[in-house]
Amino acid sequence: MRLTCSSLSLLSAEPTEAVAIIAELGFPAMDIVGIPSVPVPHLDVGRRDPAELVQLERAVKGAGMEVANIVTIPTDGMPRWDLGEITARVAWAVRACQKLDTPRLVLDAGNPIPGDIVERAEGLSRWKSMIDEALVLTTAAGVSLTVEAPHTGTLAERFDQVQELLAVMAHPEVGLDYDTSHVFRSGTSVEESWNLVSSRVVKVALRDVDHAGEFCRPGTGLVDFPTLFRLLKAQAFPGDMVVELETPGIESVPDQKREIELAREYLEIKLAG
Repeated sequence: MRLTCSSLSLLSAEPTEAVAIIAELGFPAMDIVGIPSVPVPHLDVGRRDPAELVQLERAVKGAGMEVANIVTIPTDGMPRWDLGEITARVAWAVRACQKLDTPRLVLDAGNPIPGDIVERAEGLSRWKSMIDEALVLTTAAGVSLTVEAPHTGTLAERFDQVQELLAVMAHPEVGLDYDTSHVFRSGTSVEESWNLVSSRVVKVALRDVDHAGEFCRPGTGLVDFPTLFRLLKAQAFPGDMVVELETPGIESVPDQKREIELAREYLEIKLAG
């Protein structure tokens, strides 16, 4: 088990700046998050600019940084469902995995397109078509595929929906990204949720939730991190625990960097027992 950091925690930083800061902080590895609609996408799967990818590759390799996961939401910012465009976005993320020697791609659990109202069965069918195409691409590239579930606002907000999603997907080789904030929002306890899906979990994202239901820094909210760490240690969990922050009101790069440092301090204390 190791503690790593997501570029999402530096959402206001330019991609190369985020890489440099995470390397400077001494993390052994990082995640790079590509969300097309944010002001500064760290991997822009919508634009798909080769020059941007070359610049990112130089930054990662120049910093001696390991990129453990690339995380993206292919439908983000799209005006309508378009499997061709979605597959092109996934293909770009897979290309980035190859360029950055990244072993795993993480996709969403059915991110909705605003204004596109479909029945759940149709939504599940669409999502499966995305995953099927993604699995062909990742398998050909030697990259593992993972889905982040549960996740608020997707087809898998609760654990009964996670189980339905996994059944519809029907690809047991696809792992799960377990985000503590979305697990808390699902209404299922850490212990119960871990018992339900631990055999599929390959990565754990660490983020807290406050009394108002907003994201916050680990140790300042309601997530039961001590129980989670006990379960991870009992299982000898081999994956990464990733500091992934989106704290409202923390908008400057120096403040986001400080949030990471405070989160790591808390998490290391709790991990030490």
